[in-house]
Amino acid sequence: MEVKSNAEQPKAKISTIPQMIRRSIERGETEFGDEDIQSLQEAIDHITDQIHEGVRPFRIALKKMTRTLSEAKHGRCQSPAARRAGRLPRSARLL
Repeated sequence: MEVKSNAEQPKAKISTIPQMIRRSIERGETEFGDEDIQSLQEAIDHITDQIHEGVRPFRIALKKMTRTLSEAKHGRCQSPAARRAGRLPRSARLL
C-alpha cells in the first residue's frame, strides 16, 4: 500500500493512514491481512520505542482497551466486513 500525500513529513503521512484504510474498507477495494497488520505494528513499535519508556505505550494500550470495551458494550464488536462475512474480528475472538 502506498501512502499518497502532498506532505513530505512522515508525521503528516501517518495521520492520513487511518482515513485511507477506512475508505478503502468501506469501498471494498482492498482486503487487508495479517501481513498488513504486522507492517503497521512494526511501524507502531518504531514510534513507541522513541517515546518516553512505559508511559506512552501504557496510555495507548489503555485507550485501545477502553475503546474495545465501549464497542462491546454498545454491540459494535464486529466490523461491517466481518458482519457480512459472518466472522468475528480478532479482538472479539480474544475476549
